Amino acid sequence: MGVRRLIDGLRQDGVVVSGCIIGEPTSMRPVIAHKGIAHYRCRLLGRAAHSSLTPLGVNAIEYAAKLIIHLRRLAETEAAFGPHQPLYDVPFNTLQTGTITGGAAPNIVPKDCEFVFECRWLPGDRPERFVESLRDYATTLLPEMRQTAPEADIIIEPLVYCPAFEADPASEVMRYAEKLSDCCHGLGVAYTTEAGLFHEAGIPCVVLGPGSIEQAHRADEYIEVSQLEACQDWLARLVGG
Repeated sequence: MGVRRLIDGLRQDGVVVSGCIIGEPTSMRPVIAHKGIAHYRCRLLGRAAHSSLTPLGVNAIEYAAKLIIHLRRLAETEAAFGPHQPLYDVPFNTLQTGTITGGAAPNIVPKDCEFVFECRWLPGDRPERFVESLRDYATTLLPEMRQTAPEADIIIEPLVYCPAFEADPASEVMRYAEKLSDCCHGLGVAYTTEAGLFHEAGIPCVVLGPGSIEQAHRADEYIEVSQLEACQDWLARLVGG
């Protein structure tokens, strides 16, 4: 969120940026492309009822499950038939449901349910097509829900958005990073960084830093000493270059 304000400030002050190096765990190999990421919240409103009278209620959790299964089928279709780019460690678009909450007690038909799902897409694609598919499916469920509960609803709202990134291989910062890293080709990764925002603003970028994403965002995350040494050497060449 701070990067958006930073970019706006650079524009307002007329600062010209020749290149940007994003520090992320890349094992000190330049990353020249990554997927975009978007999170969406889906909220379902049903009608509560005692579980002995289930036909009088609308089970928000069960209808949420139908939507989640729809997302899963979209994900399976992307993996099997969608665009693939071998540059990436996960070479296709992915979707997954990350959190879900709902219900009050086992003997009450749940009135409310909420889940958050994520899209990660390849450069050149758009996450909106998955959301549009989910919305279309939701419109087929609502009439059934509203037969019992006219107040029933399904609401999908955006939470997080960061665009995909694909570096210009001819950019000066790209050539500079490769030279300092003794690396003649870059990587594509499935995780997302602020490079997408800088790139969207017209600032050439490369992603580079010590450590591996496999050791990040987990208990006892760590960076190997050899990676810190490699980063220190790289910074020394940067300062001396």
